[in-house]
Amino acid sequence: MTPVSEQSTAQALGRRDSVRGGGSYLLEVPDTQAVLIPEYLPEDMRSFSDAAERFVKSRVLPSAKALEAHDLTLLRQLMQEAGEQGFFACEVPESYGGLGLPKLAAVLVGNPFSALGGFATTVLGHASIGTLPLVYFGTDAAKQKYLPGLAAGTLIGAYCLSEPGSGSDAQAARTIAVPQGDGSYVLTGNKAWITNAGIADVFTVFAKVRRDDGDKLSAFIVERRFDGVSTGPEENKLGIRTSSTRPLILDNVRVPAENLVGAEGEGAKIAFNILNVGRYKLGGATAYAARDSLQLSIAYANERQSFGKPISAYGAISEKIGRMAAHVYAAESSAYAVLGLIDAFGAVDASLKGQLKAIEQFNVEASIVKVLGSETLDRAVDEALQIHGGYGYVADLPLERHYRDSRINRIFEGTNEINRLLICSMLLKRAMGGQLPLLSGASTWKASGWQRLATPPEPADALRLTVSALQGLALTTLVESGAHFGMALEKEQELLSRCADIQIAAFSAQAAWSRSERLKQNKHPHAEAAALLASAYVGDVLARTLQKAQEIAELVPALDSLSFVPPWLAGQSRDSIQRLRLAAQVVVQGSGYPRA
Repeated sequence: MTPVSEQSTAQALGRRDSVRGGGSYLLEVPDTQAVLIPEYLPEDMRSFSDAAERFVKSRVLPSAKALEAHDLTLLRQLMQEAGEQGFFACEVPESYGGLGLPKLAAVLVGNPFSALGGFATTVLGHASIGTLPLVYFGTDAAKQKYLPGLAAGTLIGAYCLSEPGSGSDAQAARTIAVPQGDGSYVLTGNKAWITNAGIADVFTVFAKVRRDDGDKLSAFIVERRFDGVSTGPEENKLGIRTSSTRPLILDNVRVPAENLVGAEGEGAKIAFNILNVGRYKLGGATAYAARDSLQLSIAYANERQSFGKPISAYGAISEKIGRMAAHVYAAESSAYAVLGLIDAFGAVDASLKGQLKAIEQFNVEASIVKVLGSETLDRAVDEALQIHGGYGYVADLPLERHYRDSRINRIFEGTNEINRLLICSMLLKRAMGGQLPLLSGASTWKASGWQRLATPPEPADALRLTVSALQGLALTTLVESGAHFGMALEKEQELLSRCADIQIAAFSAQAAWSRSERLKQNKHPHAEAAALLASAYVGDVLARTLQKAQEIAELVPALDSLSFVPPWLAGQSRDSIQRLRLAAQVVVQGSGYPRA
């Protein structure tokens, strides 16, 4: 186990003299020196991540074929070995056998497992959503009983929310918990698509408690050894075959009172908070995996010769590489930015309640990086396979597996469609509750913000002001849409999806620019490369973002066909070919994506 000091985690988060709240990307210009970026991680934290990467290369990847053949004994053994090295202990409090580290440490340790998508699923299903409900909501007795084993990997956890007839709609669950006279509960029902079901010792199960005043969705810790617990056969999946996925069957299972997680009726609260953790972790892991696909593409394109030249020298291939690099850079920057926000906010109150509040505070950003990372990875593995041609299509090389494994990420932790709707609904809910001043922010943009951007910028300021304009566009389209449709907005899912895409573009552009700006200010060796990647990304997403805003304006008269948007803004996407060429050059000539 590699120790990580509290001092080093504080250093990683940069300055904390101004802690930003959730949704602030719409209202503020970030202090670039306070934005968390991978280039400034302290050595002890980086070494912990490196230890996980070595474990993956030496033990996990060589076992890929056996794991895909559902060797559950080997899967269990590898999980125990990983637990022995402390990889599952990051977020478990020290008083229960863990390390009690910030979220950043858990993500840094978890990301390398994405090299084998199914094993990453196993790890996240155990150390994240399989353990954290107990960490944040469990009774002390349950924590004392289960958390030391979960942290050490001697116990394996699983999270059981979905059912054959319900997924994202948790309240539609049909599994029932009947209270007993001694305070225990009897659970009956079926759970579907349960990660780790074939190897788990303990399951966090969501069920409705039957009471006279109605059913109350609640969470319970259920042990495999309890009478009435069984699992169905392994699902025959398209991807992540190295993980175990089975239905969980509960037939009159008696669960002791102390295994109730939280209070009766808190099931939805627990589920949504834990899913938020899963979302920002998935955002980080998919960005990490996308970077690996990019690295494979660059190495192959530099080596593969066609008509006497490496195929990386041809524009059709270099454009793919340039676009991949720019989007991976933005996804990675966004994932780190969210982690920095959560840990900085949580540092104000380091208690478990404070950490939970920090997770809740950035639920919008968690959904943003989940959607962004999963879709970036899907595009990256698709283009990587295309660049490899026939070699990428055969099962002897890892790209075929990466291609299959990637697809599930757009379904995990709430589908991307659901997350897009959540991004907008959560922002508007906060605004209506007085927690986020979106209305006043939009009014400021209407009164003076767009006028401030009317004059075409100097080249040196073009990227910064384009990022600012995207912020204003995200705020204006969302607020005006809410004002026009009112409570009926929730029915306008096509419009909300477009609003969400603009939110994602605004947040990711801000993260990409902030990272490049911090590197520039600090004269980092990668500053020039970062600036080229940020510029290529913003230019690449700008045209599509303006198109989506125009489609929204067709339904919202107050947006006045975007007449307020300065004409120069559209021009910032016109030299995209050249920007992508430069992005490709910087990664091809550097033999890969700039590492921190």
